[in-house]
Amino acid sequence: MRAAGPGAALISRLHTNFRKDFQRLPKEVQERARAAYRRFRENTGHPGLRFKRLHSDLPLWSVRIDDSYRAVGVRKNDDEG
Repeated sequence: MRAAGPGAALISRLHTNFRKDFQRLPKEVQERARAAYRRFRENTGHPGLRFKRLHSDLPLWSVRIDDSYRAVGVRKNDDEG
């Protein structure tokens, strides 16, 4: 999926275990995660997402789902494919 809006174009991919693991989350958390992903798709720099870098050398980032849950992702540069 490619996002539009501020934050430039991006391609979002799911980890192979994502759907199985996502189904294990409480329904309320699933709904909040979907809402966070919609915000991310519309504006990758949305302040409510509260991006946090997780590692100083690796491109690991987290984004806020709610007070107890965060999604984790890998940010790749355009030249990394």
